Amino acid sequence: MSLINYNSFTPFLSIIIFQNNYFKKKIKKGSVLIFFIKRSSEMTKKGKFKLSSFLVEDYLIYYKSVNKNHKLNAFAVVLVSDFQDILQHLIRILKKRYFNYFSVQINVVEKREDLIIMNFENDNKDSIIRSFHTVYDYLDKNGKIVCFYKNEKLQNIFLDLLTVDLNSHIKLIRSSNSLLIKNQNETKVFKVYELHLKNENSSILVPNFINYLIDSQLGGYFLLNFQFDDYDNIITKPIYINVSEKVQEDENIIEEEINDFFDRKLLKNIKLDFNDVFSILWRKPLNKNKQLFIKHLDWGITEVKLKIREIANEVENSLRDNTINFQKINPYLFFIEQNTIFLIAKEADINHISKILNRYYSKYKIIILIIEEEEYEKLNNIEKISQLEDLKIMDLSIFSQFNYTTLKN
Repeated sequence: MSLINYNSFTPFLSIIIFQNNYFKKKIKKGSVLIFFIKRSSEMTKKGKFKLSSFLVEDYLIYYKSVNKNHKLNAFAVVLVSDFQDILQHLIRILKKRYFNYFSVQINVVEKREDLIIMNFENDNKDSIIRSFHTVYDYLDKNGKIVCFYKNEKLQNIFLDLLTVDLNSHIKLIRSSNSLLIKNQNETKVFKVYELHLKNENSSILVPNFINYLIDSQLGGYFLLNFQFDDYDNIITKPIYINVSEKVQEDENIIEEEINDFFDRKLLKNIKLDFNDVFSILWRKPLNKNKQLFIKHLDWGITEVKLKIREIANEVENSLRDNTINFQKINPYLFFIEQNTIFLIAKEADINHISKILNRYYSKYKIIILIIEEEEYEKLNNIEKISQLEDLKIMDLSIFSQFNYTTLKN
């Protein structure tokens, strides 16, 4: 057990501790515990940041590096009804590099709360603001958010993972695989677990795991971080952060009980160091053992795994349910209400789509549903096609909200 004891800690008194090549500074500011961490590995590549020095302006909280590269890291926090409804939109934004990474945070309490934390990184504040407003406008237009937090509310929500009432006697304790923040009146114990998921079962395990945490009243936070690796693949790492008031006699009890309940090694406890507070606050993975994010990995979004034939059947059934007249030209091409052509395609086959447009566009409205996300982006970026007035191009997320009654005469 490692212990840092602040026995003579008074407001605004700086105390410096050296340990394992990490430089830490702790300042008491009101009732908020704030750390300064200068990391010798990851942080030196992107800048060295002082967690006690941040600026909140409107919808963004900024951290500025204290070294010469003047790197800015900014964070936005948005409340959503269910992260599954917005995930594909966020991945699309990530692919366009409007933000550096994003994390889904689910507050595992009786009344579940889903938050999205977005990280914007640049050396120019105006560039960050422009990127944020692009993201804000896109998500607001698609009606996928409850609210973006701003100013004092943003600060409180963002710092919530580290909030504890402090007095003048403060201790940081590293106990086995736990990290404790302790004073005379209370103790907060942080334990972090990584989840081992396989692509084929994530759609079942993630919702079931979250429901288990809520039902068992374990509390804490479920985080799902999305970012790019060095090879431009989107990678993700799911972790669970447990926060309790005291150290369990059996520190492995949570891991053992959950793995026993799911009858598999689902959780693995991560050994924590003092510097890991930084990664927790910024909602980043605590190690580099990340899973590859595969295009059709299903985190509970069933439509992204539907095969083209199943989607065609869904369209046909919906047309019948809404008493809309139609004919099937082929299994994936519908002629609707004598005025609309509806094409379903897995990929953006430009030759095939051009033939459809040449044959039908002068007479009818045309709707094209592209199953593959990257293929949809490719087609949507062809201005001569996407800007046609009577042509609507959809991906699966747009299709999931499609109103069939608009097809009626």
